[in-house]
Amino acid sequence: MSMGLLLLLSFIRIDILPFSIRWNHSPDVLLRKTFSDRSLTAITLLFFIPFLSGIWSDDIGDWLRIVRIRLPFLLMPMAFVAVDKWPPRAMQYIATAAMVTALGTIPFVLYHFISSYGEVLESLIHGKMLWTPAYHIRYSLLLAYTALLGLYYYVKLSDMKWRRFFLIGSTVTIIFLHFLAVRSGLFVLYAVGIGYFLYEMVTGRHRWKMAGGFVGLLLLPVIGILTIPSLHQKWKYMRWDLEHIAQGEVNQGSDNKRILSFKGGLKVFKSSPIIGVGAGDLKQKMRDYFVDENMQFSIYPHNQYIFTLASTGVLGMIFFLIAVLFPLFHNQLYRYPPALFIHVIILLSFLVENTLETSLGVAIYLFFGLVTKKEWEKINAANIV
Repeated sequence: MSMGLLLLLSFIRIDILPFSIRWNHSPDVLLRKTFSDRSLTAITLLFFIPFLSGIWSDDIGDWLRIVRIRLPFLLMPMAFVAVDKWPPRAMQYIATAAMVTALGTIPFVLYHFISSYGEVLESLIHGKMLWTPAYHIRYSLLLAYTALLGLYYYVKLSDMKWRRFFLIGSTVTIIFLHFLAVRSGLFVLYAVGIGYFLYEMVTGRHRWKMAGGFVGLLLLPVIGILTIPSLHQKWKYMRWDLEHIAQGEVNQGSDNKRILSFKGGLKVFKSSPIIGVGAGDLKQKMRDYFVDENMQFSIYPHNQYIFTLASTGVLGMIFFLIAVLFPLFHNQLYRYPPALFIHVIILLSFLVENTLETSLGVAIYLFFGLVTKKEWEKINAANIV
């Protein structure tokens, strides 16, 4: 519904003085403009890959559910094409809004933690998570990206008030990520953050500050495990789970389930390696695998790459890699750090999550991927690199 409304609004231009509503772009013009942009065309493949697998999917109901989640990959590029004028410093204001929103959610999470302190700590050692306002993994990815955006604008901007805002906001968000103790968010934060600090140490104007930030980021995990109760409990749980995995024991631990889902997905892929079993039938095929393994649960592969291989085979995987990699290299988008951050975060998250099989994962990737593309086009048009 929200995607359809956004697309409808992209067709309409509203003038306040005098007040009028008229068509901004006809649908055929929007389609031509969208598919004349090779980068946007590549993005739409993320919709067409599971959509076309409906031809060989028997479970149409589950196929429709997956296609519905992927529909924004077709509609959102058209909505962004309809934006003729991109405001100056739009990305900075978007980063500000993201930071304010992220900081605004922290008190609610802390309240839920403090109000049931003992129960929450006990649940963490059994693999449970803190309460979060959205699905905890996607929420942590969004927090990690927001923190990295703040660091980027702290380095880039010259206005001290803005720099102070982004530095404080990023610091609080990074500390909170350790309190939240979601490993996916911490993993992408460290992977992208360490790379960015190293880049700025070599090429930037704040080399000593970046060196200090680099050392601080390396020390944070150790300090966090020793001082933050939730992270300490999560560390104990992870060690317990990995010890059981090393001993070949099967349990209900999250890492154990994730590894079993990898094995199941690869087994399903081997049954139909060229075109896969179809997005609609993957759920049942995974259920069959877990039944054969005498498991009392069934989940999708917790890896977007394996999910793609199992559902659409090698052919689907080739187009999937084009869809996620081509936009990053088209027009050297990777040279713009906010764009590089979101693409690398999502690509890394694919290793441990089927990120694109939830509406929030799709929204994070699409929105920030498209707004950074739009900002980079404006930067290039103004010859600012």
